[in-house]
Amino acid sequence: MLEQNTAARQFYRALGGICVEKAPVPPPGGVPARLHGAPDMLRVAWPGTSFPARRTGR
Repeated sequence: MLEQNTAARQFYRALGGICVEKAPVPPPGGVPARLHGAPDMLRVAWPGTSFPARRTGR
Protein backbone atom coordinates (compact mmCIF):
# COMPACT_ATOMS: atom_id res chain seq x y z
CA MET A 1 0.00 0.00 0.00
CA LEU A 2 1.12 3.57 -0.46
CA GLU A 3 2.27 5.42 2.64
CA GLN A 4 -0.15 8.29 2.00
CA ASN A 5 -3.16 5.93 1.93
CA THR A 6 -4.17 6.67 5.50
CA ALA A 7 -7.45 4.72 5.29
CA ALA A 8 -5.62 1.53 4.32
CA ARG A 9 -3.03 2.07 7.04
CA GLN A 10 -5.76 2.42 9.67
CA PHE A 11 -7.56 -0.66 8.34
CA TYR A 12 -4.49 -2.91 8.53
CA ARG A 13 -3.47 -1.47 11.91
CA ALA A 14 -6.96 -2.25 13.26
CA LEU A 15 -6.45 -5.86 12.17
CA GLY A 16 -3.16 -6.04 14.08
CA GLY A 17 -0.82 -5.51 11.13
CA ILE A 18 2.51 -3.78 11.58
CA CYS A 19 4.69 -2.07 9.01
CA VAL A 20 7.75 -4.21 8.32
CA GLU A 21 9.16 -2.52 5.22
CA LYS A 22 9.18 0.89 3.56
CA ALA A 23 10.54 1.37 0.04
CA PRO A 24 10.26 3.87 -2.81
CA VAL A 25 7.56 3.16 -5.38
CA PRO A 26 8.88 2.44 -8.89
CA PRO A 27 7.21 4.54 -11.59
CA PRO A 28 4.41 2.75 -13.48
CA GLY A 29 5.76 1.30 -16.71
CA GLY A 30 9.19 2.72 -15.87
CA VAL A 31 8.03 6.24 -16.85
CA PRO A 32 8.88 8.71 -14.07
CA ALA A 33 6.35 11.27 -15.39
CA ARG A 34 3.54 8.85 -14.38
CA LEU A 35 4.48 9.14 -10.71
CA HIS A 36 3.52 12.23 -8.72
CA GLY A 37 6.10 13.10 -6.11
CA ALA A 38 8.15 10.39 -4.44
CA PRO A 39 5.72 8.12 -2.57
CA ASP A 40 6.83 5.17 -0.50
CA MET A 41 5.15 1.78 -0.34
CA LEU A 42 4.63 -0.01 2.94
CA ARG A 43 4.62 -3.75 3.53
CA VAL A 44 2.39 -4.92 6.37
CA ALA A 45 2.73 -8.21 8.25
CA TRP A 46 1.11 -9.84 11.22
CA PRO A 47 3.26 -11.05 14.11
CA GLY A 48 3.11 -14.77 14.84
CA THR A 49 -0.21 -16.32 13.98
CA SER A 50 -2.36 -13.31 14.79
CA PHE A 51 -3.42 -12.76 11.17
CA PRO A 52 -7.21 -12.39 11.21
CA ALA A 53 -8.93 -15.63 10.24
CA ARG A 54 -11.11 -15.41 7.16
CA ARG A 55 -14.73 -16.26 7.82
CA THR A 56 -16.24 -18.71 5.37
CA GLY A 57 -19.78 -18.63 6.72
CA ARG A 58 -19.75 -22.33 7.53
